[in-house]
Amino acid sequence: MTKLLCIIGLFLLPFDGFGQLPVFSEDTPDFLYQGMDNVVSVTLNQVDSEMVSFKATNSARISKYSDSLFAVYPSQIDTESVLKLYYKNIIVQQKNVKILPNLQLSVFLKKEKGGIIKTIDIKDFHEIMLSDSNQGFEDKKNYRLISAGLTIYNEKGQIIYSGNLRENIFNDQVKEALQKLLPGSRLVISNPRAVNQFNQSVQVEAFKEWIVTE
Repeated sequence: MTKLLCIIGLFLLPFDGFGQLPVFSEDTPDFLYQGMDNVVSVTLNQVDSEMVSFKATNSARISKYSDSLFAVYPSQIDTESVLKLYYKNIIVQQKNVKILPNLQLSVFLKKEKGGIIKTIDIKDFHEIMLSDSNQGFEDKKNYRLISAGLTIYNEKGQIIYSGNLRENIFNDQVKEALQKLLPGSRLVISNPRAVNQFNQSVQVEAFKEWIVTE
């Protein structure tokens, strides 16, 4: 019934400009996380943003951050929610999304394989990356590492660097230590902190270790 009303509404809706309507952006996720604001963006297609509104079922709270950027805060878990996009109070698009438990990010290094990284690769790496386990790849757009403890051990087990990273920037001491690493060396990240697009804290695994090999 909802889909039928949506189709009827589209025929009754006066098109603006070149006849385009607002739509959910291509990067709209298929799932949202409980207990945090999730980014949902809208492609306006040159329509008046004041005429665009957005709703979600299952008691999800909606906040508008800009003309085309919304935040969805789901209050229930293991359920589906329907995102509904309106133009001039008529539904123009809807999307079913799954509600998942609280997000936890993982940290990883480029070219690592299961906690192992080669000497040639460790000397060329410049940042700690974040991965959403549900997506399985790096997510720079939605999450940002703001701090982490970093300890570097040489092949003899001696600490050659221990300190805190800020904004994922490596200082000269870190860069120098990385150049000295030989097989058997280790890197340990502890207590990483990250935020989402709205500068809200998101959970990250508390400890990660990498071993350097030939």
